[in-house]
Amino acid sequence: MKGLILNNFIVDYSLLYQPRNDDMKKILSLTFIFLLLPSMAFAGACPMLKSGVEDKIATLDQSKHATLISIALMLHEEGVKAHDSGDHGMSEELLNGALRLLDV
Repeated sequence: MKGLILNNFIVDYSLLYQPRNDDMKKILSLTFIFLLLPSMAFAGACPMLKSGVEDKIATLDQSKHATLISIALMLHEEGVKAHDSGDHGMSEELLNGALRLLDV
């Protein structure tokens, strides 16, 4: 028995609070949400990077940087495929690589 001796009486503090099913549901729900939020944040970065690559390609001179643009488009396509398949880490790496390549 877990308790506390107070004025020669044993107070069993486990009887004061016993978790109910509602409390467990709240704890499990919060745990699930905290585990889910980071993956949702990573998934949201890919479309922003994708549009950044497309914007950079649109602003570059196609005749001067044709080779760089073709390689960046290849990285862009692979990044979109990785995003669609759920590999957001690889998608971010590929799209960031395309952005670094286009920083001329």
